[in-house]
Amino acid sequence: MKKKILAFLTLVAGDCLAVSAAFVLALAVRTYALPYIFPSIRERQVLFSAYSGHADADRRLENFLAANSQAKEEWERHKKLLSFDPRTTRVGGFLRRFSIDELPQIFNVLKGEMSLVGPRPYLREELEEVRQVKSLLLQIKPGMTGLWQTSGRSLLPFRERLNLDEYYIRNWSLWLDQVILMRTIKVALSGHGAY
Repeated sequence: MKKKILAFLTLVAGDCLAVSAAFVLALAVRTYALPYIFPSIRERQVLFSAYSGHADADRRLENFLAANSQAKEEWERHKKLLSFDPRTTRVGGFLRRFSIDELPQIFNVLKGEMSLVGPRPYLREELEEVRQVKSLLLQIKPGMTGLWQTSGRSLLPFRERLNLDEYYIRNWSLWLDQVILMRTIKVALSGHGAY
C-alpha cells in the first residue's frame, strides 16, 4: 500500500514534466516517420517505450555483430552495445541517453502493470539465461527505475544487474524506493551509463 501511495504522489508531481517531455518526444520521433509509442513484449507483459531505433534494427544488429567480434563479446557480457549501437537513430540516441524513451512506461504504472521502482523488465530470452532466479524476479512488478539504473546501468555486466535486482527484491523498503527515486533524477539528467 505504501509503495502504491509513493508511486501515485510521484506520478502526480511529475505529470507536467512528463507531458512536456512527451510532446517533444513525439515531435522528435515523428521526424523519422516511426511510431511514437510501441509495445515491447517482455515476460508476460506488454510495456510501452518511445521508438528509438531504425525500422530494420534487428537486421542491423545481426550484421554488425557478425562483422565485429569485439562488439559481439560486449553484447554477450552486457546485453547492450556501449560504444556504438547500429540499431539506434540520432534522435534515439538522445532519447536513450536521458531515459526519455522510457517515459511511456508511465502508462504501464497507471495500469498497475509496473511500479515506479523495481527490477527492470527482462526480455524472454534474458530470463532463459537466469533460470536460477527467474521465479524471484517475477514475484514483484518490474519498475521504471531500480538499483541497476542508479548504479551504473549499461556499464555493469548483465550478471551484476541480476545481483542488484535480487538484492532489491530481498531487501525492499519504502526508504530504499525513495533513495532510488532521488538517485534516478541525478542519473537521468547526467545520462551516465545510458547507451
